[in-house]
Amino acid sequence: MSKDNFSPLEDKVLKHVFALYPQFAVALGLHEYDGLLPRLSEDFVNGWLEKANELVGRLPSIDLSKPVSRRPLDMELLRMLLEGALFDLKDLRVWKEEPLTYVRPLNIQPYIIREYAPVEARTKVIIKHFRSIPEFLRTARDNLEPVLPKPSVKFAQDITSGLPSHFNEADKLLKDAPEQLRSDYSMAKRGALKAIQAFARALQEDYLPKAKEEFALGEVKLARLMWVLDRLDQPLKELLKTGLDDLAQNKEAFIETARRIDPSKSPRDVMKQVGFDHSKADSLIKDTQNLLEEIRSFTVQKDIVTYPSEERCVVAETPGFARELYTAAMDPPGPFEEGSTRAIYYVTPVDSRWSEERKEEWLRHLNTASLKEISIHEAYPGHYLHFLHLKNLKTKTSKAFISYAFTEGWAHYCEEMMIEQGFGEGDLKVKLAVLQAALLRDCRYICSIKMHSGQFTLKEATQFFIDNAFLDQLPAEREAQRGTIDPGYYSYTLGKLFIKKTYRSYHLAHPTLTLKSFHDSLLSWGAPPVGYLEKLIA
Repeated sequence: MSKDNFSPLEDKVLKHVFALYPQFAVALGLHEYDGLLPRLSEDFVNGWLEKANELVGRLPSIDLSKPVSRRPLDMELLRMLLEGALFDLKDLRVWKEEPLTYVRPLNIQPYIIREYAPVEARTKVIIKHFRSIPEFLRTARDNLEPVLPKPSVKFAQDITSGLPSHFNEADKLLKDAPEQLRSDYSMAKRGALKAIQAFARALQEDYLPKAKEEFALGEVKLARLMWVLDRLDQPLKELLKTGLDDLAQNKEAFIETARRIDPSKSPRDVMKQVGFDHSKADSLIKDTQNLLEEIRSFTVQKDIVTYPSEERCVVAETPGFARELYTAAMDPPGPFEEGSTRAIYYVTPVDSRWSEERKEEWLRHLNTASLKEISIHEAYPGHYLHFLHLKNLKTKTSKAFISYAFTEGWAHYCEEMMIEQGFGEGDLKVKLAVLQAALLRDCRYICSIKMHSGQFTLKEATQFFIDNAFLDQLPAEREAQRGTIDPGYYSYTLGKLFIKKTYRSYHLAHPTLTLKSFHDSLLSWGAPPVGYLEKLIA
């Protein structure tokens, strides 16, 4: 297909996808979608499905029998964007059976945090968003089936309960606002909160009592999910064995590393001992910022990967409304963003209201070794460096298609790769932290497959995290529960394993080329489906 024919089709597909997922477009930095919520009436959904099927029919399939270039890949990525949405609507029926479909888009964080426009303009966007909420939640009540999976209802309750305090974070934007804007904001916010409170009551009184324990996708849908998201066609049994093998290897290394640190203690107790080396509460953010420069300098010195610019991310305290959700998280602007270039690496601090015992417990959790592992993943050379490459991509489609498995797989791969390259100068505590993170991701991978194919109950998955990731009961329960509503959290290990596999093939084909050349080639494709990596990095 010629460029002249491709560009209009590309625009039509992306516009159609963003009409269904406007919040995704906002996250990418496309502000013409600001303040919009999905239109999920039955008429809209049926019309969207019909148009999506017509667009899929206009896209040629990729030919993997020869080297793949950018244009054929972009064609395939457009197909995958449409197929992913079709899978959500038709196979998973998220607009009928997933209450989170109506809760997650209520988030206003991009308008509060990202300074892409003047405060007054962003406040007007929030007002628009607030005004849309009552009708959106009425549509939710019309659409949702009376019997829903219990884990989904509970997660929807948790998020809904946090929305009032989340919305309060926007109040600070009104500090110097004109009186009329203040009045419009207050009225729109009251209406939104009233609708949210009504929806919260419905979750508690109507849906929770009738909710079903079953949550598993089943083998057929799980396999279909892996194909739709990353073009994987391996049998689940084969994929499961790959994850179990990685778990066994990492567990053996974790136990041996713990033994080398202190042979008199159990591996679990050694990890707890590592936690005693941590920052003070008032220096956590500054220490993290300094740590980023240490990590970045190491990657430059070792010539591990190209940095497209000298831009740095900024470390900041996690906003109050998100502190229950994140220990640490990278928040870069979207690859299309033009008005706000600053990327923020959020780290959750201790809360001044906590007891001294709880403060110390949190700081032990964010110990120096673990903070190094987290910062490699979130910043250098993980998510932030990946973002710098994403923003330099030349095509709309390559910026719009973000594979969960590639994105998290790259960041997870970097943790292990950095240790292999000598980061930490042989510090076994850092290696232990990296290995525990790998065990956690291995358990997610295995539990996702086993829970959603009916091999594990929630209780069995929880015990698996305790036994194999060395987690305590509460975090193990939370990890297992996350898998009930996020089957794709297998992506961390899946992406890492495919990147490692691709490197082995690359190295065999090009034994004289450097690790940096592999990393640069890999990142030049954006965040492609991991099932295609070996064909792309030939």
